[in-house]
Amino acid sequence: ERINAISDGGKSWILGASELFGGSPDFYQQSLDWVRQSTPNDVRSVMKDWLSDGSFVLEVQPMPQFRVATSGVDRSSMPEPGAPSELHLPSLQRMTLSNGLNVVLAERHGAPLVNLSLILDAGRAADSVANAGTAALTLDMLDEGAGKRDGLQIAARASELGAKLSMSAAFDASFVEFDAMADRLDDSLALLGDILIRPTFPQAALERVRQQQLADIEQERSDPKGIAQRLLPGLMYGAGHAYASPLSGKGSAAAIGALTRKDVETFHRRWIRPDNATLLIVGDTTREAVAALLERHLGAWRAPDEPLLKKNLGTPVSSKARVLLVDRPGAEQSMIVTGNATPSFKQQESISAGIVNALLGGLFISRINMNLREDKHWAYVVKSQLLEARGPGAFLVEAPVQADKTADAMREILQELRDVTGSRPPTQSELNSARNSLALALPGLNETTAGVAASYRSLLVQGLPDSHWNDYFNKASELTPLQLATVAKQLVRPAELSWVVVGDLRKIEADIRKLGIGPVSVVDADGKVLR
Repeated sequence: ERINAISDGGKSWILGASELFGGSPDFYQQSLDWVRQSTPNDVRSVMKDWLSDGSFVLEVQPMPQFRVATSGVDRSSMPEPGAPSELHLPSLQRMTLSNGLNVVLAERHGAPLVNLSLILDAGRAADSVANAGTAALTLDMLDEGAGKRDGLQIAARASELGAKLSMSAAFDASFVEFDAMADRLDDSLALLGDILIRPTFPQAALERVRQQQLADIEQERSDPKGIAQRLLPGLMYGAGHAYASPLSGKGSAAAIGALTRKDVETFHRRWIRPDNATLLIVGDTTREAVAALLERHLGAWRAPDEPLLKKNLGTPVSSKARVLLVDRPGAEQSMIVTGNATPSFKQQESISAGIVNALLGGLFISRINMNLREDKHWAYVVKSQLLEARGPGAFLVEAPVQADKTADAMREILQELRDVTGSRPPTQSELNSARNSLALALPGLNETTAGVAASYRSLLVQGLPDSHWNDYFNKASELTPLQLATVAKQLVRPAELSWVVVGDLRKIEADIRKLGIGPVSVVDADGKVLR
């Protein structure tokens, strides 16, 4: 299988290698043919020839001698972190193409690179008006054939241009990202235009991509964390909500197995269209230089006559605590994932919510991790996560713990969440520590063109002010513990927590039922109730 995977990507390498290292393309084609025909015995034979010729050199470098300095270092207390550096992301410039496509540009001339991010108002939520997993499969199909090129030719052309194409999806948005060299932006946009406007969705490629997605689903169903992330959204949001599908966006085996080429074409027509998109450009170009290129290569992209579809982003219909148990006989540890839906936060509330999440479980020294890892020694790492969205977001806690401490760990997690919303609200010290940790990381996260693009993508998706990241530290510095306590009660709702626990039920079920958190059901990896 690995040999086949290597050979699939070999065609584009052949042309480049023949130019760089000499030799005819035929020579490299013969090499590729050999790789395809190789067997495990062939590989073992070559290894024996090269690794058993009697020549073995072992070089040992002695470790230098280190001693503790006798002076000059104050070891009585931990060193204080420096003040957060001011962040100065480039300002955003806006324009609209003749076809209605919104374009947002951030000039950054430190490196000859340009990052293009097409942000589509689709995401996993778009599956609510299609079969679950359609959004992910359609994105994966975009570079499998477009214009006059098949998938391998697209990959070869991107390699020639020094470009990199990737696709991904969040709750609300789908992304087509294209990293290009500044001096080859014209040709790179021509390739991107083909992919967006003229995809061919070849049937053979569809079958291969379908099998890959089905394999991903099967892998999720066999992994404790994957199982939890497939089941939890439906508990938090309720059936029918746009966010109720598995967090990976892969959908179900039944839905993916039933998808047709026409379904993929329909999804592309309805969602991947200029009046449903924003193109973010970050890098070494200017408004004047890029405007004409965009009109040339994307101006022919037109929206269909049918109106845009609406996603159900309303209030979640599930608001009661429930526990789902999935049996993994013989498991030495249990995977606990719990969470609740949250409001859609505005800028200041978003900053506050991020800090509350950080002090609860987003940092190593956060409350939950220090409790279960450092104090109790029941887990290697426990973390919380805030999933922000245009509609209701989500607050999650993920805890892989030793099996015999599963119910105890659930009790401790629940108590920590109750405390932060009640008897033990955030302190000034925790506010300072979490705020500084998040603010100090921002310059490093935005050192590269890709980093700046990621920051602005999240800003555009959430509809935050252009200056959100540049203003982050100043606005975070204005927060008080009382404000955090107020947001904590919006973010964390102990009485509404949904729980998914994957482990050996012979060891953990009875104790979990005794907790009295809420109704307990035993289900399979797909959520089918067994008892």
